[in-house]
Amino acid sequence: MKELFKLGEKKGTANIKKRIVSLSAASAALLAVGAFSLAAGISNSGELAAQDADLSAYRYEKAAVEAPASLPETEDGAEKEYSVTVTADGKKITVKASGKVSDALKAAGITVNANDLVNISEDEPLNENTEIVVQRVQYFKRTNVKKIDYATEYRDDDELDEGESVVVVDGEEGEMVIESIVKKIDGKVVASRVTNKEIRTEPTDEIISRGTRSADDAEEDADEESTEIAVSEDESAEDSAEEEWTFVDDTPAEDTDEEDDYADQPEKDEGEAVDEDHTEDSQDDAVGVMTSADVSCISHLTPDAPIELDENGIPVSYQRTVYGKSCAYTAGEGALMSTGKAVDQGYVAVNPDIIPYGSKLYIVADDGEVYGYAIAADTGGSVRRNAIVVDLFMWSYDECIQWGAKNVTIYIIEEG
Repeated sequence: MKELFKLGEKKGTANIKKRIVSLSAASAALLAVGAFSLAAGISNSGELAAQDADLSAYRYEKAAVEAPASLPETEDGAEKEYSVTVTADGKKITVKASGKVSDALKAAGITVNANDLVNISEDEPLNENTEIVVQRVQYFKRTNVKKIDYATEYRDDDELDEGESVVVVDGEEGEMVIESIVKKIDGKVVASRVTNKEIRTEPTDEIISRGTRSADDAEEDADEESTEIAVSEDESAEDSAEEEWTFVDDTPAEDTDEEDDYADQPEKDEGEAVDEDHTEDSQDDAVGVMTSADVSCISHLTPDAPIELDENGIPVSYQRTVYGKSCAYTAGEGALMSTGKAVDQGYVAVNPDIIPYGSKLYIVADDGEVYGYAIAADTGGSVRRNAIVVDLFMWSYDECIQWGAKNVTIYIIEEG
């Protein structure tokens, strides 16, 4: 029996001291030792202490074998490093780093400013697929100077012949200062915002005097000038005679009466001339007056009262004129103009800063064609830029082509 005990003890101790990898095998060996010891009546406390020490070693190795897989992977106790690509400032580099995105940026020597953009949160843990892109964001203050076009104003001058024009005031462009904030990403402008506009220099409008004197008026002016010269010479002669007469101290009294008669004579002649002029005016009044209703025109609009025209087809009464290039445009029926009126042949587009909306006009081309009575009711880019002074509405494209571009005189009958 003792031999059996010794044999069991030896085998049990050897099995306990052995490094056990398999849990099932270790458990079976332990049960065998315990069963054998109980059967043999083991009571030695020293032997049991030795067995407990071996069991503790077993438990440690068992815990190491069954360690949870969720614990961080380590290399000699440190976190695992990853190869991470970092793109910034036009360069792409690869660094070894562990931890978070911020750690990889630090390893790459990249400093991220407050306005910069990073494609991944800096607190994001690194992994084998991490690719970091940093975009530099900058804001700049930009100042531009923009030219302001000047307008052209035409003024009638009855001292210049028709067709003649003189620049009275040269036009000068103005300047506007525009301040803005510009946003750049990696050196490229992606957005801008205007913060202030200020006119540095106001434009100076060009003023052109345009002749309105007809050939007949020029002849009349020449005749009047000749008459004035002749009268001036006669007056000089009379003054000389008077001086010569007044120089004689012994002039009889009756000669003085003759002087009075002589002095009254010019007044009588002048009165007769005035009566003759009045007679001629009466004869002119007897002649029928031509009106806009008697003229063939393109406009379909009719004024409230016919516009009186002189023998040259020019309105007798108007407030002012505007002269310049015209064009024509068309649109479908029912289309609305900028004033809300439906299009019609007779409504025209103007620059409302020069010719106010609602103004009643009479338009005649230099070649004699008459657009006729019109109302300013629309506007457009060309007239606002003063490239043309008026854009005439026509119902058809062919009419627009036929009109083309012509210089016209706009007689403003009544300003809106």
